[in-house]
Amino acid sequence: MFWGSPRGVGAPKPLAGAPRSPTATGDFDGDGHADLFVPGGATGPEGTVWYGPARRDGAPARRQDLTDGRRPDSVPARALAGDFDGDEATDLALWFHGTDPEMVGDGEVTVMGLHYLRGGPRGLSLAERREPPDLGMEGQSGDVDGDGIDDLYGAAFVASRKELSVGYRLSTRSGPESGERDGMNVGPAPGLTAATPYGGMGGTALGDVTGDGRADLVTSATGANDNNGVIWLIPDLLAAEAGAVQAVSLDSPGVPGSDTPPAGRGPTRNRITLVGPLLDTDGDGHLDVVIGAPGFLDAKRRDLDAFWVLRGTGDGMRHQRHFTARDLR
Repeated sequence: MFWGSPRGVGAPKPLAGAPRSPTATGDFDGDGHADLFVPGGATGPEGTVWYGPARRDGAPARRQDLTDGRRPDSVPARALAGDFDGDEATDLALWFHGTDPEMVGDGEVTVMGLHYLRGGPRGLSLAERREPPDLGMEGQSGDVDGDGIDDLYGAAFVASRKELSVGYRLSTRSGPESGERDGMNVGPAPGLTAATPYGGMGGTALGDVTGDGRADLVTSATGANDNNGVIWLIPDLLAAEAGAVQAVSLDSPGVPGSDTPPAGRGPTRNRITLVGPLLDTDGDGHLDVVIGAPGFLDAKRRDLDAFWVLRGTGDGMRHQRHFTARDLR
């Protein structure tokens, strides 16, 4: 944990006894303090919630072990947090993967079930248990329609068809996926060149980039354009139109960089990706987009070491600034 202070963020301090990688955060009991969810293993509780506020020694205010019962031979695999019923307490969806070595599938991961846990004053409690094949709750959480309740949204890039697919499923006070759903396919997607595309999605985020009060979707496909990548903006996801989709790559006019490696660098690729969340970096009321490239300075490394800030405007994304890890030293 990094404690804030008048001088900025201080040195990191470990949470007492907590695993290194909590997979979901939120306010699961609605008390205004951040909480952490840490998944369990093949045995024992399905997960543990560390409730805030954390003390200066790193200890949580209290802990909650989730023991709602799961199918045999399953392990918690993915968690998604969001306020899916509008009660101002964060809810949690928890997927389970199969661990039975006798399952047929040539190493294919088998989804064994999903628990939807509702947040409240006492913490998380099981509201619904789902089994295959219709698990649902796929995608990311965010408020698509502006009603203050988190919905589900997602994006995918089908390389063989050069097609971008986006969609959403709205939530209501009755819970997740209880409202309307819609989506669209755009193919061939803008910003693609004649270079061979490959699969591989990068980051995805939701926010008002254009400043019209409606949620826009920003997503990235790192495998597009021969693994150089592309960033897409879909204005107003709720009423998205194929002709309004905007694309930015390092070959876009006014953006520093190139999808053609410089002489002597070898066959490296940019693989640009969205670095979320969207932020208003210049205070103009538009959320801005930050993208990054791994190994831009050193092709032998995979760390993100170069960044571009795309300013949000009424017309979409516009390049504002480029910097690298060297500039931050």
